[in-house]
Amino acid sequence: MTTEPPWGSIITFVGITSGYLAVVGYSTVHLVMRRLSATSVMLGSIGLYGFLTLLYFVGRSSPHNLFRPTVPFAILLAACGGLAHRGWARRRHGGGARATLAAAAPAWAALAVAVAMLVAHPGARAYPGLLRSALYGGEERRACLFEDPDDVCGLLPAARQTVDDLEALASRLRVLGSARASVAVLDEIGPLIAQMAGARPWGRYQPMFPGLFTYDQVAAVGRDLREDPPELVVMRPRAEDRPFYADIWRELRVPVEDGFELDSSQGPFEIWKRR
Repeated sequence: MTTEPPWGSIITFVGITSGYLAVVGYSTVHLVMRRLSATSVMLGSIGLYGFLTLLYFVGRSSPHNLFRPTVPFAILLAACGGLAHRGWARRRHGGGARATLAAAAPAWAALAVAVAMLVAHPGARAYPGLLRSALYGGEERRACLFEDPDDVCGLLPAARQTVDDLEALASRLRVLGSARASVAVLDEIGPLIAQMAGARPWGRYQPMFPGLFTYDQVAAVGRDLREDPPELVVMRPRAEDRPFYADIWRELRVPVEDGFELDSSQGPFEIWKRR
């Protein structure tokens, strides 16, 4: 079975990479010619950082995550666009206040558009803070993952069920002695669960699923579950609950069912105790 290459992501990757290398090359040429300015240093540094960050994601991500390491590219695009427009304004209007106003106009227009988009976004309007309180009045009680002291707060009321499920899971782990027992959380939110329960994490990959890139790594974790098992295992009951990691879930479910017995179900998770 063959799949169609993600041409859109490939073309975007090539374009962004070319932009990074062009800026780095521009700064390098200025360095060699002893014409390096503060602007060239800044642009070259951002370009090099963006290029290296982009390379780090090659083979370690999905096409849907390409936007994550491209923030430096957006900064470079805005900076280079501003420099180009400033040069055009000077050539067209000469010096003086008129050229200064013409050069600054796009920046102020972009800022106005950004503010309008931010205010129009539902997530920004719902974000807790002084501005929201001033515009919309008092705020309803938001969900918190940690209550004493309050931490990771401000979650929308729609997340209350998720918070309740995680609190129930953490409470059951504490009853089972998670502070002394080693707990393997076979899920991508393992560090959060371990922190809430005060658990001692098991295994070298934290979080578990996102850290497993090869079949050999998955097989090694499966062997460790058999040969050096934790005292408790937390995982979801069905592969369909996390389809992106379904193959890893199926591979690790076998040693869990062979060497552990089900203790309880807490929300979307199961707790297994070593036999």
